[in-house]
Amino acid sequence: MTRLLVSISCLLCLIFALQACHRVTQKELKAKIVDTWDEVRGTNEMLEFHDDGTVLMQSPNTDQTCLYDFPDTSHLRLDCAAPGQPPRPQVWKLEFKDNHLLIRDKGEVGTYKRR
Repeated sequence: MTRLLVSISCLLCLIFALQACHRVTQKELKAKIVDTWDEVRGTNEMLEFHDDGTVLMQSPNTDQTCLYDFPDTSHLRLDCAAPGQPPRPQVWKLEFKDNHLLIRDKGEVGTYKRR
């Protein structure tokens, strides 16, 4: 019985430690992404990520603010629902390479360079 309690205690400690690591990773991702990013192909698209979880998205056809977060370490969730509308989150694959940010779905890749 004592051995079972020790095993359960160790398992709980491991779970709490992993959760703490996940929070640190979220902070690190936010620290990496908070900045202004310009699309590299000359489309005049700009993403401006803020520390409060908002992102300003600007292009010749768009000027909107969305909410963002990270469901895990390799994905970015954007919710661009208009105020008063139900949430419409979309999840994108996220990758950092040097001073570049790659955001992709199954059909396309957006490549942005840190300003």
